[in-house]
Amino acid sequence: MLCAASLTPPILVEVRDRTTGAPAAQGAGGWIKKGSFTAPLLPAQPSEPLVLASEGGPGFYDVVVQKTGYSTWTRNGVWVQGGKCGVDRSVVLKADLQPSG
Repeated sequence: MLCAASLTPPILVEVRDRTTGAPAAQGAGGWIKKGSFTAPLLPAQPSEPLVLASEGGPGFYDVVVQKTGYSTWTRNGVWVQGGKCGVDRSVVLKADLQPSG
């Protein structure tokens, strides 16, 4: 089977300030982890205010988002569906970051 290059990110994370609801992806980062595979979460576009994205394939992931001034946000066991040619559809998570202090 021949597959076209898959550019579909496995996980997209919408990052907001829990108190204000304002987009909070700028300055945030994190990672997704599946077994020994780890990939960074980065803004989906250079000036993207809301969404972080990462690379990877189908499977179960643990997801971590961090930003200075906020508590760390985590989700474990996030299932991303796909097949031999990669991810079928991105899973969209909503990370409402709690200000710390």
